[in-house]
Amino acid sequence: MIPKLLWVHQTITTTPENCGSADATATVNGVFASVQWYDLLNNPLGTNATQGSLSSTGTYHVVVTNTAGCDTTINGITVSAIGTNPTVLTSNATGDAACFGTSVIFTATTTGATLYEWSDDGVVVPSETGSTFTTAGLTVGTHNIVVRSQQGACWSTSNTLVFTVHALPNVTITTTPENCGSADATATVNGVFASVQWYDLLNNPLGTNATQGGLSSTGTYHVVVTNTAGCDTTINGITVSAIGTNPTVLTSNATGDAACFGTSVIFTATTTGATLYEWSDNGVVVPGETATTFTTAGLTVGTHNIVVRSQQGACWSTSNTLVFTVHGYPTITSIVDNMPLTICGSDIITYTITVVGGTPNYTVSLVQSTHPYVLVAPNNQPNVTVTSSGGTAQFDVRLATPPASGTQITGFTTGYIVIDSNGCYEP
Repeated sequence: MIPKLLWVHQTITTTPENCGSADATATVNGVFASVQWYDLLNNPLGTNATQGSLSSTGTYHVVVTNTAGCDTTINGITVSAIGTNPTVLTSNATGDAACFGTSVIFTATTTGATLYEWSDDGVVVPSETGSTFTTAGLTVGTHNIVVRSQQGACWSTSNTLVFTVHALPNVTITTTPENCGSADATATVNGVFASVQWYDLLNNPLGTNATQGGLSSTGTYHVVVTNTAGCDTTINGITVSAIGTNPTVLTSNATGDAACFGTSVIFTATTTGATLYEWSDNGVVVPGETATTFTTAGLTVGTHNIVVRSQQGACWSTSNTLVFTVHGYPTITSIVDNMPLTICGSDIITYTITVVGGTPNYTVSLVQSTHPYVLVAPNNQPNVTVTSSGGTAQFDVRLATPPASGTQITGFTTGYIVIDSNGCYEP
């Protein structure tokens, strides 16, 4: 007896689906008595060796029978595809949602695509042609993100990803001032939010209530506010004003906090909101001075400690101490000459000037006379430096136009000025 053939040897060849058109094929290679194709639900398809109109989303099987009546079933037949629909994913946003300003990455998953076109609410995003689309510029609201991908001549469109961008908290801050340096100022977050956290300048946590107390006008604070969508905003640089702040004393017309005796000096207190001032000089209150400026030409020679107190509401505050110096000025104690008031012709007069007071060195200058004169040797310099108190300066002069022989000039006198090293001189 001839044994019956018990198996069928066959192979399957497929062609891919093109552009989602369900035009893929699968072919049983070889010659057989019969072929029957089925889809996944066991619905019969064709009976030819080649089965067309297959889709990349389907799964198929085929029953092949040879001439001996033996059959074999080939299961799990699938076909590939050119131009499959990509799926949009967000890699860094939980629940397809993010806060405004957050960088979001959308990713298209597909195989073989060479070009992508992204759109947001139907508007193509320029220059985005890769498999990912990264942006931090989405506006608050709902965005319908779609991507088209090209593979060969095929374009396919993804599902629509509905992405939500939540607004950040809209925060305003209200403060109350510190009172008399007692660090009792407050700052309040206006509105209702999921959470509030206050911090000082060193990032130490403070309270979690909308209103934070115990603030000082010398401090700087910040607050993190989170809304119900989980989005937070940080408000930096929060400061509070103060009632009764310390003013700072300045002099507006005295270089280096110093002046010569008799000079008018203006002291100014800088503060905000004060209504009354009290000035003192070396611990003694200056009567009648209750304004922001204190003007005086009566300070004595020496060192003066100027202080001002200012009142704002019920608060009094005291300024820093301004150390102010008043310099004395030099004086001429004597002018000695070798001639009487009546002179003749080209007589030379020698003047000797003695200087005391002020701060050496001194510069002595001859500045005027009752008659025109010229300086002559040996003491013919217009300015003479005197290095110590009690020192002298000498000038030699004669009349610029000597009178005729035998004529006398009566009442010839000269004037001088002395300036010390502080620039002070006798008024």
